[in-house]
Amino acid sequence: MTTTRSLTATTWIRVERVEISPSAHGRLGDADYADAFRVAADGSHPAEQWARSAFEGPSSRQRRLFALAAWRGLLGLRLGPPDSPDHVAGWAIVVNEPGTVVLRTDSWLIDARLVIDVSKAETTMTTLVRYQRRAGHVVWAMAGILHRRLAPRVLVRAARSLARQG
Repeated sequence: MTTTRSLTATTWIRVERVEISPSAHGRLGDADYADAFRVAADGSHPAEQWARSAFEGPSSRQRRLFALAAWRGLLGLRLGPPDSPDHVAGWAIVVNEPGTVVLRTDSWLIDARLVIDVSKAETTMTTLVRYQRRAGHVVWAMAGILHRRLAPRVLVRAARSLARQG
């Protein structure tokens, strides 16, 4: 288990790497790669709001450009319109329930899903990747290193932002 801590104005936010839930894994059943990170949260915000806060929230322009460069340039992901209500940061919303949102995007290299599950006590972000070609495995081996460093930070930023909103 990996733990990341980040100091907010008054408290530490702790993110843990956790096991993949069966319901999340079922969103891309034959995934070649999966990980999940969890943060304590009160469950007062729906899953879509968590997703938007994590990937579209108030972040620097450089951070957004980096994400687009990695998603499109490195992974070749086909992203939808960034300002569409049916997309989060270009990822299509395929399931949108108060407690769960599933985001989908694909490329010639990989199929990818981001699953955000919100309960009364925690929020979990699961990443699922299926390789379409051998090159997808090679590219994800490199991109995955960066992903595992950034995913907990994305979750912490979302938790901070939502805590400020109340």
